[in-house]
Amino acid sequence: MVTCQICEFENRDEEEYCNQCGAKLEEMTQPIEPAPLQEEEVVVESAPVGEAAPFEESVSEEPVAEMVEEAVSEPAADESTPTLCAGCGQAFTGDEKFCPGCGQPRLKAVPEEPVEETVTGPRLVLMKETEEITSFSIADDVPLTIGRLDTNTVSFPDDGYSSSKHAKVEKVDEDYFVEDLGSTNGTLIKVKRYKLSPGDVIYIGQNVLKFEV
Repeated sequence: MVTCQICEFENRDEEEYCNQCGAKLEEMTQPIEPAPLQEEEVVVESAPVGEAAPFEESVSEEPVAEMVEEAVSEPAADESTPTLCAGCGQAFTGDEKFCPGCGQPRLKAVPEEPVEETVTGPRLVLMKETEEITSFSIADDVPLTIGRLDTNTVSFPDDGYSSSKHAKVEKVDEDYFVEDLGSTNGTLIKVKRYKLSPGDVIYIGQNVLKFEV
């Protein structure tokens, strides 16, 4: 065994770095001398002649079953703790905090954040003032419907000014058209035509949608 001079952790002979603090072990040539033991004076009180010393029975108040369960139970493994070193690929054999091969710290894995897909091609972009909130792709063969019901392609369930089935946008030949589906408040567009061009803005109730290709 090799004793680390930094933290006094006992390491195996073949390890180059301390499993407890990551310090390099081959640079430690001077062994650590243990501190001298101090003798403690022990006083033994004897019972008077003719009298027996009282016998005290030591009884644990903790139930035996709980003591056995606590002794054999082991902590659950942390799935985020790596089993291989990210620096050199050496396997960890226990609860080492540093790699015994290269000395790098044993770091927990950081979960990757999901990447939001970017919608391209013909689409309606939901706007809030000048900010783009989200986009809805327009298929070539299926109309994009807009309204308050969740069965629509684009639904605004909390918008009381939009109808259940308010409007639709569809492709005809190479052009795209918006059509009102008999809504109560109508479908307003920024340009006075039904044939859509990139940048046209459609008002559905209290929501603003911009057409892009």
